[in-house]
Amino acid sequence: MNKADYIAQLRASDIDSLLKDKIMELVNANEGEELSFDTTEKIKDVLQGGLDAIFAKEGIELDQNDPEVKAATETFEAEMDKVEKDLAEDVELVNDSLNQLEKAAADLDVIAEEVKTDEVRSQLNS
Repeated sequence: MNKADYIAQLRASDIDSLLKDKIMELVNANEGEELSFDTTEKIKDVLQGGLDAIFAKEGIELDQNDPEVKAATETFEAEMDKVEKDLAEDVELVNDSLNQLEKAAADLDVIAEEVKTDEVRSQLNS
């Protein structure tokens, strides 16, 4: 999502004005037209802090021993483990591809050097 779209949605939302101000600071500090991953993570933190404050004000606390909370936590952790595994596999694939490209570039350098050597020999023999 680009900054302009995000700002429009933020202004149209019914989020507390203090939270909006904090989020706007983050959005405006973001370089470029697209929101960076770091900026979106900071926005999530601000929103989570706002939710936590509302829950605390209302006296709502999550009971970590509640079966629903445990099940949700286990599901979340399993999904995060899957995401981390998928990411590690993707990183490994990218690294393998980079290694192959580096090897191919080195092979091309050797070939180019051989061609240059052959050209010099040819010129010397003429």
